[in-house]
Amino acid sequence: MGRFKGGWQDTRYVLSMFGGTVSRARRQYKQFVAEGIPQGRRPELIGGGLVRSVGGWGAVKKLRKMGAYQKGDVRPLNF
Repeated sequence: MGRFKGGWQDTRYVLSMFGGTVSRARRQYKQFVAEGIPQGRRPELIGGGLVRSVGGWGAVKKLRKMGAYQKGDVRPLNF
């Protein structure tokens, strides 16, 4: 944490959900991640990505025919 800054990351916003100060928020975030590791691979969070999110390849093809294109999957932002 804090070693690489990606232009797409809103670190301040995410950390604000975990604590009032940066140091506390980082500790709480680290604990949150550590507690999730034992849950292992959760099917709702792995594989498929955008294709699965829109309802499979058939749905993707329909969207493309309609001229609707998506660049990414919103699941990582839904927490």
